[in-house]
Order: sequence, then C-alpha cells, then structure tokens
Amino acid sequence: MRVHRWVIWGVAALLLFVGPLSLRLLTPAPTAAQAGDWPMFRRTIDRSGYNIDEAGLTLPLTQKWTAFLPTSTQSLASPVVADGMVYAGGNDGRLYAFNVSAGTLLWSFQTNGTSIQSTPAVANGVVYVGTNNGSLHAVDAVTGISRWVYSTASPINSSPVVAGNRVYFGTDSGRFYAIDTTNGNFAWSYATNGAITSSPSLTGDSIYFGSANGIVYAINPTNGSLRWTYLVGAVIRTSPAILGSSLFVSADDGSTLALNTSNGTLVWKYVLAANQAPSDNTEQAFIGPDRLSVAGVTIAASPAVANGVVYVAAIDGSVLALDVSTGILRWRNNLPNAVYSSPAVANGIVFVSAYDQRVYALDAVTGVIRWNGLTAQTQSSPAIANGTLYILSGDNLLRAFFGPDTPTPTPTATATSTPTATVSASPTATPTATATATPTATPATTPTGGATSVPAVQVTVGSSPWGIEVNPSTNVAYVTNQAAGTVSVVDGGNNVVKTVAVGSSPSGLWVNTATNKIYVANQGSNNISVIDGVSNAVTATISTGALPIAVTGNPVTNTIFVANQGSNDVSVISGDTNAVTDTIAVDAGPSAIVFNAKNNIVYVANQGSNSVAIINSFSNVIVATVSVGTAPTGIALNPDTNRLYVANSRGNTVSVVDTASNAVTGTVNVGTTPRSVAVFARGNLVYAVNRGTNNVTVIDGGSNAIVGTLQVGTAPIFASVNQASAQLYIANSGSGNISISTILLTKTATASSPPNGTTLSTLGSTLSWTSVPGALQYQLQVAPSGNDGPGINLIRNNESSYTIQQPVIGSGNYFLLPGMSYTWRVRMSYANVTLTETSPLWGPWTPSMLFKTPPPASSTIFLADPPNGGTVTSLTPTLRWDNTETSIFYYEVQVSRDAAFGSSNFLYWELRHGGVTSPLNSYTVPKPFPLEPSSTYYWRVRPRVQGDGAAVDWSATWNFRTP
Repeated sequence: MRVHRWVIWGVAALLLFVGPLSLRLLTPAPTAAQAGDWPMFRRTIDRSGYNIDEAGLTLPLTQKWTAFLPTSTQSLASPVVADGMVYAGGNDGRLYAFNVSAGTLLWSFQTNGTSIQSTPAVANGVVYVGTNNGSLHAVDAVTGISRWVYSTASPINSSPVVAGNRVYFGTDSGRFYAIDTTNGNFAWSYATNGAITSSPSLTGDSIYFGSANGIVYAINPTNGSLRWTYLVGAVIRTSPAILGSSLFVSADDGSTLALNTSNGTLVWKYVLAANQAPSDNTEQAFIGPDRLSVAGVTIAASPAVANGVVYVAAIDGSVLALDVSTGILRWRNNLPNAVYSSPAVANGIVFVSAYDQRVYALDAVTGVIRWNGLTAQTQSSPAIANGTLYILSGDNLLRAFFGPDTPTPTPTATATSTPTATVSASPTATPTATATATPTATPATTPTGGATSVPAVQVTVGSSPWGIEVNPSTNVAYVTNQAAGTVSVVDGGNNVVKTVAVGSSPSGLWVNTATNKIYVANQGSNNISVIDGVSNAVTATISTGALPIAVTGNPVTNTIFVANQGSNDVSVISGDTNAVTDTIAVDAGPSAIVFNAKNNIVYVANQGSNSVAIINSFSNVIVATVSVGTAPTGIALNPDTNRLYVANSRGNTVSVVDTASNAVTGTVNVGTTPRSVAVFARGNLVYAVNRGTNNVTVIDGGSNAIVGTLQVGTAPIFASVNQASAQLYIANSGSGNISISTILLTKTATASSPPNGTTLSTLGSTLSWTSVPGALQYQLQVAPSGNDGPGINLIRNNESSYTIQQPVIGSGNYFLLPGMSYTWRVRMSYANVTLTETSPLWGPWTPSMLFKTPPPASSTIFLADPPNGGTVTSLTPTLRWDNTETSIFYYEVQVSRDAAFGSSNFLYWELRHGGVTSPLNSYTVPKPFPLEPSSTYYWRVRPRVQGDGAAVDWSATWNFRTP
C-alpha cells in the first residue's frame, strides 16, 4: 500500500535516529565489477543487503523495462548485477544474462539441473550458480560458456559467496563446501545434520551460515575447521549479516539475534511475537543468554544492516528496524501481505517485496511508505545497482525500475510534531490546530473528449510495416516490414533490438506464447518463417498455399492456421513437426484469421465473398458461414464477451458477431478503409484501424458506441493489444513506424457505501465501490472538511473496498477525527505499471461522497492524576486522564489558577495527541513555562473537534496544589 499525507501528530519524537558515520568504513567493497554493482545475494560478502555506493536511485520510480524468463513456475532466485549485465536463474534450470539498459537477452546457459533457486554470484568475470540437482556451475560472465562444473549429491539452494580463490556454499544434505574457483576442484567440506539453505557470509577469518538444525556455524575458510556454534533452537533459512564484530541472523521462531563474531556469544535477541499489534513498540530485545518463551512469527527473509540499524521482514508482513547495538525496536510497519523477500537498502530507503504483488520503498529512518510499485507475488529479493532497482517477480518477469532522470526531492509522509497552542495570557484566544493540513485532493489531469489512450510513442521500424503482434509474457512486439522482407523486434523499452530477415513480402504473424515462437506469413514467397523468441533467429521455413497473408494458432495443441489469399484455403500446420497436416478450402480471398480458445473455433474473414467462415479446429471442417460487410480484411475476438469484430474495408464499418449464435448483432460506422481491428478484452474496448483517415476508431464493446478517435501515423494497417500492459500497437505502413500508446480507463467506478451524507456510528468505516472490469489498481482519497486533520491518499491493487480501522488509543489507526465531515472518491487504471498521482493513465474520479463521524462526548473522560485536591511534586507536572471511548485520541487541555478559566490568570490551553504522549492521554506542563509555586491550579480536558464540527463540553474540573 502506498500512503501519502498521513498527518499523525506527535510521532516524530518517537522516531529519533542517530546513525554512527564510522559504520561506513566497516562495509566491504563488492568482490566483482563496479563499486555500485550488486554482484551477489545481499550484494557483499558480509551479506549486508546495503548498497552504500548508491546515490542515484531517487523516488518515485518508474518501470522502464521487463524481461521474461520462459519458465512455467515461479523463479525464486534473486537477480544480481555486474559490469552492465543482469543475471537471473530460472526454474527451468537456465541461467540468463540481460543488458542493464534495455533488458535485452544477451545469452542463456542451460545447466544440468531443472531448477535454479540459488542466487548467482559474479566475481572476476565468472558467474557461479547452484542447481537443484546438486551441481555448482562456473560460467563465463560475458559469453555464457561453461568454465567448469562441480557435482555434489544434494540440491544447492544456498547462494554461493566468493572470496579469494574459493567459492563457498551449502547443500540440502547439510554439507558445506569450499571449491577452488580456478579449476572447480574440491578444497574441503564440513558436515552438519541439517539442510543448509542459508547463504554464507564472510569476514577475514571466518565464514558463517545457519542450518535447519537451528545452529549458527562459524568455520575457518582456509581449512574448514569449526570455530564455534550457537544454538538458536529454530530452523534458520536466512543468511547472516555482519557489521563490525556482530553477526545478525533471523530464524523461524520469529527471533533475530546479534552474536559476537569472534566467539558466538549472544549480544541481544529480539522476538517478533505472533499476534503482536502492528504499532506495538514493546521492547522485546534483551541482553544475555536467556530465551524468550513466546510464539514467534516465521522469518524467511535475511536481515539487512545499514547505518546502525538492522532491518527485518517477516511472513506476517512486518518490517522492523532494530538498533544494532541493543536490538531495541526503532520502528515497525505492517505491510498488507506476507514478506519472503529480503530487504535491500540504499540512499535512505528500504526496499522490500510483499506478496500483495507490490514492491515497497520505506523511509529507512521512520518506516513510512514513500513509494510502491506493481509487480507480482514475489519471493526473490531486490537488487539495487547504479540508479536502478531490479526485481525478479513471481510472474517470471525481471523488472527494472529507474528514478527520475533529474533527481528531485520526493515528498514523504513525514510525521509532524504535536500541534500546540502558544501559552497565552488571553483566556478568549481559542487555539487552532497548527498541524500540517492534508493537501486538497486534486484529481490527476486526464485527457477529455472521449480519449482512450495517451499520446502515442512513435518507433521507427523497417520499410512498409504491415503486421504487428505482441507477446504479453515477454513484453516484446514483432513487426513485419513488407517492403524490406524483415521483422523488427521491439522490446518493452520501445527499442528495436533486432531485425530478422524472413521471406518475401511478410504480412501477418502470430506469437505462440506457450513456445515463444513467432510465425510470419510471407506473401511473396508462399511460406511461413518460424522465429525463436529467445534467440530472435529463424529456425524453420514452412511452405503453404498461395499468398499467405494471416496467421493464428492454438497454443495448447501447438497448431498453426494460415490464411492463403491466393489459393483460397487455410493451411493447418503442426508446431511440433513444422509440417502441413491439412488444407481447408474457404471462400474467395481469405484475408484475416483468429482462433477462439473457448470453443476451439477458427474464424476466417473472406474479403472476396463478404463472409466469415467458421471452422471446427478439431475436425478442420467449416461448420457455418456468416455474411458481414463489404470486403472484410480484419478480424478480432473478445473471448470474455464471446463477440467477434470484423473490419469491412470497403464498407467503412465494423460488424459485430455473436459467436454463440453466429449472427451479426450490430454494425458500427467507423473511418475510411478500416483495414484491421483489435480488442482490449479487460476494458471491453475495440479498435478499428482506418487506413484512409490515418486514425483509429475506439468502440465501447458493451454498447457499440464510439468513445474516441486516435490519430496515428500514415496509412495504418494493423493493430495489436498487449493485454497485460494495456498498450495499443499500430503498424503505420506509410510512415515506416509503429505507434504505441497506453490505453486509458474511460469508465468510472461507482461509490456505493456508506451512502452519501451518512453519519457513522464509529470512527471506522469500510468504503465500498463498484469496480470497473479489467482495472488493475485504484487510488482512494479521503479528505477531512477544510483539510483540517489527517487525510488518506493511497494506491493499491484493484479492490472494491477499503476499511479505515477505528482508532485504538496506544495502538494506532489514528485516521478519523470525531464530529466532522469527510469526503472521499476513487479512480481506477488499467495500467500494470507504477503510476504517480499525476499520471494520465488514471480513469476519471467518482463523484465525491460525504460521510460524517459521530460526535464525541466529555462524559466518557475521567481525570486520573494528580488526584483531585492533591499536591504535585514538580512545577512541571504530568496530568493524566482516562477515556472509556478508546477511539478518541486528540484532546484540548486547559490549566489555570482560575477555577472559571477566565482572563484574570495565566491560561494554559493546548492540544495533545493522547495516543503518542507518554503516558498515554497525558499532558506535561512545558519546562519553559513552569507553574507558580504554592498555588492551586484547576484543569480539565475535552475531545478536540475540527473542521466543520462543533466543540463539545469540558470534562469535570479537578484541582491540585504545587509545592
């Protein structure tokens, strides 16, 4: 969750931080590549997870490119960065190397394993990586050629560390190895009785790791002899982090320990207890060998150490900051979902991925969320290198996030000091809250007039671009250049990364996302070129009928269907053998073709007969024919609505066909010469490409109404939609380029609950709305009346409600104030990338809704200390009260020698946040303004009401006497 503008008064005093500058000298340099690189798990041999050399990564971040690892299950290994390359291991047993600037695949190496869960380590031009079959591979970092391989008898899930001429790692059998880096020869091993998935850390004279048997080991790196052990008593999956003479490690029982590196003695231990309140800052750290008998939360993430703080993340979503010297909790932030990812620290920010499909940036000093980005459910850990954040997310996309080109100060949700009214001699000067008010909720600028995409990016490709298709898994587009006889490969950064020579006059093409192969119809040479999506090389050429113009396929059966315009038939090809297995005769001039995976039907638009042939793909028999408009040349399907759209190039219309009844249910007039049509299924939007008017007509698939027109390049021919990223691609044959634009949300969510004008019964509420189909994220804003008080402004994954928790004194949720009005609104986006508030990719806001919070009462307040009529011992006493209504947290306090609190005496009239005072619900007379000695004082309290609310009565008045 990303939250801005939370004005939580009085918290700043609890977040004081002093980091010893001398700690910088204790962080060892990486053992490979540039100083700003991240060449191994946790970056350095001390496994600190801290890039001390990183100063260029500033917020907010933007996803600049993605690269796909074509593996069927989630990759768990983390990426590493060295010498301008990013390395990542896949669950297909393959090691991948990408260019850091654009995510271009440079090489891949197939290990002898079927899975890599060990994070690679790069040192001296070699990549070291372990596999599930127990092999450690040494691979040339530049070429991807194997140097050597060492085989053990057990899976390697421990990430290797390299020091000198040795590489060290553990295995699931419980044996720890040291291997010579020059030749892969065995140096020594040490046997434990528990699986070692912990990745080792290293100082000058010892190497450290944990084991599933609950023991931390310190081993002599030269000969493998044991230096010391420490029994934690719970499974250790994490890697020890080292700072100076202390080692920090976390375990499955929720404990994080600091051990002395020289002898293994306990320095301190902190236990994250199960069911601990999110804001419970109870100090559970202690010094000594005793153990806490408390149920803890499993910690699978390795700790990070930076600037005097240990950062810990747990599977209950907790992220903690502990003092390195004492283990005392400095701050805690509970993220919305589990955290398996190890924190990474750079430039005052802690980055961590949570299982709610987001990566979070937390302020290293306060723990406040300063930014978050959309990813996928992720267990691997981020890497930070040279101004870029790299994440291998659960959808097997390697994502690169960059900061702004020109770094600018980023607004943060900074806690402010407790607002106080200045002590005044005037009894009538009513105090006003001086806390920073929540900024007015200003909607982002969104194009008007029915616009449905942002202005297009133009990418120059080859001569006469014709067909275009996008692989949503890899975020790579393929463009056929008809005059040049080539295919341009365009990556997610909108760069042409390769030009592939194919046959003569290439036209349509199809991407098989299951095999990552691209099938190109070469009209001039009567064949199909098969391109491998990893190497971008032609791997086969298949002869077809005459003038093949369009291609589609069934990725499940790996069957390809080619529309041959010259021979009036469809070639059926086996993707396994690259052989034509059948030929289906159709009507005159087949020009476009599409496959429906729901009913296994192939639809062919026949330009010469003004019809669509409907073919059963199992029997290869035409089962029906539907008459459409004049000269149909384009066809597209929305599988979610079972509607087929046909572009009639001479009729200037789009026919809408119901695939259940095979009947035309609507006709939409569009621009001149609509050559093709594309569908964005999530948003139920249809795009007709008008070659004659150089634009695209946008149609609402629900109503068949035109909702916008997009200007593109000259003589546009074909369109394709990346369903994952919500991007529209247009091939402009006359201008030699493609237009790429991001699709906007044109529909508005409907706010539903609480009803407009409702007065709540408590200071908490669930805000609900009807979401827009296909939206992936939403922004919610809640603003107090007159911006007088805390506000909420957050961006999250697409949901249909958000619960504002009721405040609980001493625990948190200090959001809503009593007796005042709040307005709220929501907006959505199709985008699957991180958005700023001013991004044009947001849809329109819902109309603002209003609710009121219940008024407070002073009858629930009971003055507690000092006792009524008692004598205090100080001229700056602390006054304390209780409130049976624990959701009230903001108060006015008056202290005076006048029982009527009038003008004849000096009046103390101040505001206090009772949830952060110590003790709770208290006021301490300021030392610069002590009370008069030997005097009787009167005091009273009432809940503070702000905004458009009305003040309430005071509590009972008590008195006390000063010494």
